[in-house]
Amino acid sequence: MKKLLGILGGIVLVVIVAVFVLLGSLDSIIKSQIESVGTELTGVAVTVDDVEIDLTKGAGQITGLTIANPDGYSSSPAFQLGLLKLKIDIGSLVEAQPIVLDTLVIESMNTSLELRGNTSNLNVISESVSKNAKSAEEKTTETEGGKPLLISIQKVFINNVNIAIISGEKKSSDKLPTIELTNVGGKEGKSAAGIASVVLSKLVSEILKEAAMEQRDFGWCHQEPAGFTQ
Repeated sequence: MKKLLGILGGIVLVVIVAVFVLLGSLDSIIKSQIESVGTELTGVAVTVDDVEIDLTKGAGQITGLTIANPDGYSSSPAFQLGLLKLKIDIGSLVEAQPIVLDTLVIESMNTSLELRGNTSNLNVISESVSKNAKSAEEKTTETEGGKPLLISIQKVFINNVNIAIISGEKKSSDKLPTIELTNVGGKEGKSAAGIASVVLSKLVSEILKEAAMEQRDFGWCHQEPAGFTQ
């Protein structure tokens, strides 16, 4: 009996150590996934400064997420996100997919919109998102069943979007009202690439609409990015 208890105690100890190792590396795993999937999806470099996930509190935050400009445009980033906060429905972690996020809030964002004819750097990124969605999904972390991890987000808020608009030698600035999306991914959920496609397409669409109003005196008409579907 003592031997059996000793074996069971050893197994429990190994499980506990494994859990702590997994939780300890979770932040770096998510950071790597965002950068890998994001770069594949947008066709430009996506980098993240830091990821902090606390599953015990069902909360997390991502800082310093940057999306570079496409080739042929300036070296400044197309998007710079200050702080992204998320609230996790812990109950969904122990149930069948999808994982549910109660909220995802982008606290602030700076974006640089470079206009060229009837297109722009953001149109190029949006077109890449549409074209690369399938290949980006293949880079998404897979579950044991061989299917991508699915996510559903109840509410997404994008606050304080500051836009620098560059049209030739002309420069101006603008700011978007808060963008709100609901039930992103639906009941079935979407892969990380699918969620990013929805949010980016909506964001780019709103930026281009606002810029068209701002730049109408310059004779610029924007092209709508690929339509988004929640």
